[in-house]
Amino acid sequence: MQKTCAVSGKKFIITDEDKVFYEKMGVSEPTLCPAERMRRRLAWRTQWTLYRRKCDKSGKTILSMYHPDAPFPVYHLSEWRDDTKYDPLEYGRDFDFSRPFFEQYAELLNVVPHPHAIIQDPIENSEYSNRAANIRNCYLSFGISNGEDLMYCETGFNLRDCVDGYMITDCELCYECVTCTNCYASCFLFQCQNCSDSWFLQNCIGCKNCFGCTNLRNKQYYFLNEKLSKEAYEEKIKSLELHKWSQIKNMRHQFFEFAKRQPHKYGNVVNVEDCTGDDLKDCKNCKDCYDMEGAEDCRYGFFMKKNVHHCYDNSFWGNNFHHCYETSSCGIDSEELRFCFESWHDQNLTYCGNCQHSQNCFGCYGLKKYQYCIFNKQYTKEDYFALREKIIEHMKKTGEWGEFFPIEMSPFGYNETVAHEYFPLKKEEALALGYGWRDKEIQAEYQGVDVQVSDSIHDVTEDVLKEILTCEKTGKNYRLVKSEFKFYKQMGLPIPRICPEERHLVRLNMRNPRILHDRQCDQCSADIKTTYSPDRPEKVYCEQCYLNTVT
Repeated sequence: MQKTCAVSGKKFIITDEDKVFYEKMGVSEPTLCPAERMRRRLAWRTQWTLYRRKCDKSGKTILSMYHPDAPFPVYHLSEWRDDTKYDPLEYGRDFDFSRPFFEQYAELLNVVPHPHAIIQDPIENSEYSNRAANIRNCYLSFGISNGEDLMYCETGFNLRDCVDGYMITDCELCYECVTCTNCYASCFLFQCQNCSDSWFLQNCIGCKNCFGCTNLRNKQYYFLNEKLSKEAYEEKIKSLELHKWSQIKNMRHQFFEFAKRQPHKYGNVVNVEDCTGDDLKDCKNCKDCYDMEGAEDCRYGFFMKKNVHHCYDNSFWGNNFHHCYETSSCGIDSEELRFCFESWHDQNLTYCGNCQHSQNCFGCYGLKKYQYCIFNKQYTKEDYFALREKIIEHMKKTGEWGEFFPIEMSPFGYNETVAHEYFPLKKEEALALGYGWRDKEIQAEYQGVDVQVSDSIHDVTEDVLKEILTCEKTGKNYRLVKSEFKFYKQMGLPIPRICPEERHLVRLNMRNPRILHDRQCDQCSADIKTTYSPDRPEKVYCEQCYLNTVT
């Protein structure tokens, strides 16, 4: 069946397999195309934004993902988790059948306390982090599980001593790496596995002591895809003077131009069966999915990991996650979730947010270990199911049933969210669509001379920690922290001249948009589905043609 997206106006297909899933989940068919559904979910997740504000329970100053002007109370996570501090059922209310569901749920959201951040213990010396679990000595790092001594990293697992990483796993002493696994002591790697002591690699596996290479397998002492002796390689690297910012900037540009001319695989997929999408590993029968690992029988998923089965339209993050539809930032031992966000260890929740260890709840927020609740009000089992069905019928009449929470209801400005990273909008475009927007606040004006940092890290002392630097790309001010300076010294890397936020955007732009296109292999003309649009200049190969090119 072909449908027209109610937001973008684009045509999209609902397959017979999709219909079976929707029927099993008891939901209506979507009115938005997959990309707009993803945008809507991602607009409920913020990562890089932190504000200094007061805890509305204790009055203490905290760092929170919520702005001080948020309409709802914000509690420090320790206060929010303490069942003796407040009871979420105190905010319960009856459902009003004369009004839309989303309008009433927005009112509930604005009175129930919200946790200041999404963090799972243990956390040590990592105040400037969010959406993290088991981290130590981490600074401005987000979406990290099991990390130590990290700075400016986002969405990673099992990391140690890494800076400026994005979607990396099992890495140590890595700098400016994107979508990499099990890499060590390397810089500027993209879509690489099991590589070490290397610089500027793309789509390489098992390589060591390589520089500026693409599509290599188990190689050592290669420079721009050419074999060198150990001595020649080491002399070449020494001559590049990579301890200088001017040289790093120059080599990065040269490598990107070199990499563009090399063959590109249609997608970064490893050990998959009957899948379409990009950045997939150990997946089976996953269609239109991205950044998935250990998933089966899923569709339209984005970043879902570890034993994820029979799920459609879920974004972040999985882990024993089954039979769920349209969720954002949900996971860990959960099943039968529909239209939920920030919920964990749950079963049979519908239109709920930030609920944990709960089951059979509808339209609730902030519940912990509850069941048979609607709008944070307790019911008997029989009354719960009877009222639930009546509300669903009401929502079908209002056109709300089967739709995720509108972006207009998100507690974040659109430009604060992950949606803005993957589906960027200008302020006027977002406001015209009714989305929120929050202008960046200038904390203080820069006072003093324009600091000129030495080109080489060898000439920089700890005095640089006292200085306010200026981003050469945006003009924004930024500072270094001591552990960051120590890392640059240890790795022989120059002080970056671009602020952390802009460096993050550069890493994001290295990845293709999460949208599939039909095009032909540039070698054999076979039909392929790829995130490389047909109008892009790269040579894109099917699986077999690509394998014939790697060495």
